[in-house]
Amino acid sequence: MEGKIPLPPPEEPASSSSDELLRNLRAELLGKEKRASALPRLPWGLLGLVVSGVVLLGLTVFLVFNFFFAGKATLEIAVEPREVNLTLNQNRQLKVDQGTALRLSAGNYRLLFEKEGYISETREVALEKNQTLSLVVALNPIPGIEESLKELALRFPSVSRDGKSFSFYDERDGFFKKWLIEENKVVPLFDRPLGRVAEAVWAPDGSAAIVKLSGRVNLPNLVDNSDLPGAFLQVGERPRVGRALSANFTNLLLDNERRTAKGFQPVKLTDGMRGVAFSPAGDQIAYFYLSASGEKSIIIANRDGGEWRRIIVEGLGGFTDPRFLFSPDGRYLLLYGSTDAAGNRFLVDLTQNSISQITAGGEPAAEPRWSPDSKFLAYQTGSRLELWETQSGKLFREIDLGAKDFVWDWKQDSAILVWAGELKQVELEGTIQPIPFIASETPAIPSFLFYARTARLLLLVYADKVLSLKL
Repeated sequence: MEGKIPLPPPEEPASSSSDELLRNLRAELLGKEKRASALPRLPWGLLGLVVSGVVLLGLTVFLVFNFFFAGKATLEIAVEPREVNLTLNQNRQLKVDQGTALRLSAGNYRLLFEKEGYISETREVALEKNQTLSLVVALNPIPGIEESLKELALRFPSVSRDGKSFSFYDERDGFFKKWLIEENKVVPLFDRPLGRVAEAVWAPDGSAAIVKLSGRVNLPNLVDNSDLPGAFLQVGERPRVGRALSANFTNLLLDNERRTAKGFQPVKLTDGMRGVAFSPAGDQIAYFYLSASGEKSIIIANRDGGEWRRIIVEGLGGFTDPRFLFSPDGRYLLLYGSTDAAGNRFLVDLTQNSISQITAGGEPAAEPRWSPDSKFLAYQTGSRLELWETQSGKLFREIDLGAKDFVWDWKQDSAILVWAGELKQVELEGTIQPIPFIASETPAIPSFLFYARTARLLLLVYADKVLSLKL
């Protein structure tokens, strides 16, 4: 028909892209189901066995780990020199070196370190579960004996509490002196020589002493503290002690640090003072007081005699001039020497101000010494060393050394050094181990034996010299 424009034929509707994607996904899932149905199925029983095996393996690993590692302690050891033989509790032996780490069960161990050409060393350690403890051990070569001090007329020797100095009175020139061990230097004390010295008791630092001089002495710049009032009074007490029992001597505190514009200042203490000792800190003294009226008491005071107070006034009837010795922890005060008629030893508990008798007569004992940890009190009785427990008051052990002529000192909490013609180390459990040394000839038994723990130096003290060994 003219004048009309023909229309294009209608198009067939095209399928949507989403429909095509859906058909492809259904075909893929159907293929996976067919492939899965073709695979063999795992039996449930076998699956259970596999799971049980895995659990059992994990439990085994856990138990083995706990047996060998969990709850154990680690002991880290550094030794000098290298490659040292170590014996554990006298049965297990191994070599240790720098940086050795041992996994050990919790408990107490005794460690013996040994190497040829060196002095053996014993240590005791207590290990707790999961604890890491570091131990540094330095073995000393077998020492030679050296002459450290000579040409002396030596009396009243003492090693300072810190082990760094050795103090004494030299009758040759009348001076009190102090040997600084690490510096190897001897310095005079108290500025002037003194004569007629009957007794000297040193303070823990070795720079002060309570000195008893025969006769009446009046020194320059002297301060008189002999009649000071007490710090406080208990009911019924007098503000001053009774008049001192007349005695022909003078008690002085000589303190090298006590000085005024006029110079060194000595302090006169009460004439009634008999036995005396410094506290471990050195700031106080304890002494036995004897008055003309018969009053007897144990007194604690400042080191210059001030602020005194009576702590024991009963049970001292038979005492005349007991000697005093503080325990290193400051809790106890030992009384020995001229106590009662039998010469028993008594212990004052300073926390309770009480006194108790700890021996029942018997053979007189030489001067006792506390262990560094205050747990034991040791003294010589004949050829034996007796070790007494402080807390229980019971005899812990008797060690027979086979000779009455010996000197000794504590080396550490668990060991004592003994010189009886040869040098030995005595352990608390009773074992005795000789300690070798190098000398042209074996020295005679000294008058005193001291171990300076800080300097690790053993001092053999004679009337005219001091020999030493590095231990």
